[in-house]
Amino acid sequence: MNLLAKTVFTGKWKSFKLFKQKGDIRFNNEHHYKEFEFAPDGFLTIKRYKGSAIEKISHTNQWSLELKDKKHFLRMPMQQQLYEVITVNHTVLVLLDIATTDKIFLAREAHWNAFLKSNTQFPL
Repeated sequence: MNLLAKTVFTGKWKSFKLFKQKGDIRFNNEHHYKEFEFAPDGFLTIKRYKGSAIEKISHTNQWSLELKDKKHFLRMPMQQQLYEVITVNHTVLVLLDIATTDKIFLAREAHWNAFLKSNTQFPL
């Protein structure tokens, strides 16, 4: 993990909203969401929570942030996953899943409940 990624991305990010390719908006809740955990040791773990079921989608240290055509991409070559980083700040991370073209809105774990409660507005 490069230094920029370590300082900006480290921590748990939980999804609160999903914009589907065909225009549908899906709101997440405390029982249904996706979690990206960028650990200080360089591992990235992606999990999907559905009720009491937890599915581990990915757990790897083989990921990178790449700049291509003035866009940043989160790449996991072993899992063949690719996300475009639309925006990231101290509270919000927005990823575009290249395979599905869904936009995933995530908040840092400490701010996540506030975003769940306000499904209509959020600061970027």
